[in-house]
Amino acid sequence: MLVIVLSLCKTTICDCTEINEKISNYYDIPSEEYNFLQISDNSAPIKPTTPVGSLVGTVGVLYNFSSFTTDPNGDDLYYMFNWGDGFNSKWFGPFSSGTNISVSHMWNERGTYEIHIIAKDVFGLLSECSAPLITDISGPYLTFKEIKGGFGLTTVIENIGDSNATD
Repeated sequence: MLVIVLSLCKTTICDCTEINEKISNYYDIPSEEYNFLQISDNSAPIKPTTPVGSLVGTVGVLYNFSSFTTDPNGDDLYYMFNWGDGFNSKWFGPFSSGTNISVSHMWNERGTYEIHIIAKDVFGLLSECSAPLITDISGPYLTFKEIKGGFGLTTVIENIGDSNATD
């Protein structure tokens, strides 16, 4: 993919005098001091590693997950996790290419979740999505076993989940 980057630099990447002069006139910056147009052959980041973290967990507990990737051009990277529960993390970064990052997440419902991560470079090119890490989140599951009416209302609540209920 060919990326055109407008930047203020004092190096000559190519002879783009006419374009540089138009930009210079528009922004009222002396064109002889700066070259504004750089042309770069940018590549997307490599697909991130499968996230590393807990394979089992409990509802309401915070868990850490990590991953990393590299960028063929050495560009800094941003990362975003898809938690498999309808929520994505924000974009974290920028980080140097190859930096291992760690992010925390907590699930509010029992279930099996596929966690993916994606990276983008500072120019916005996206990597492929990582292979998933599958985690099973357990927790209490309460049900009303018996309800008796009247002013002396009583109920029996039973936990049929796979972990203890508290409070």
